[in-house]
Amino acid sequence: MDNSDQILLLSLGTNKEQVKHMNDAQKYINQVFTKVRYSKCIWTAPIGGGTNLYLNCLAVTSTALSYDKVEEITKDIERRMGRLPKDKREHRVPIDIDILQLGQTIYHDKDWQRHYVKQLLSDIGL
Repeated sequence: MDNSDQILLLSLGTNKEQVKHMNDAQKYINQVFTKVRYSKCIWTAPIGGGTNLYLNCLAVTSTALSYDKVEEITKDIERRMGRLPKDKREHRVPIDIDILQLGQTIYHDKDWQRHYVKQLLSDIGL
């Protein structure tokens, strides 16, 4: 990382065509960011409803982009992969990409407490 770059940690999850959507999301992320490291993928039970298992992983890279720009990029990837506003309510998630950390700032506090996030953080060496 050079002086302008800061750590970016993303959480990826999908409960619809899980392996295909996870692979597609990683390809899109790799088109925008360089030197992305991914944790292994693990299956988890749904939280808050629905019956389909989720496939989850973490991605870590560095960027000089702002939070707003990174969020714009991740939401664009979600839309390109078919995510609709009503999908979350209907427990249909082609892909969900959350920013867990950018620089020294932590986001989505509840996610950091989830067992699979802790496991994947260890897997990716964070």
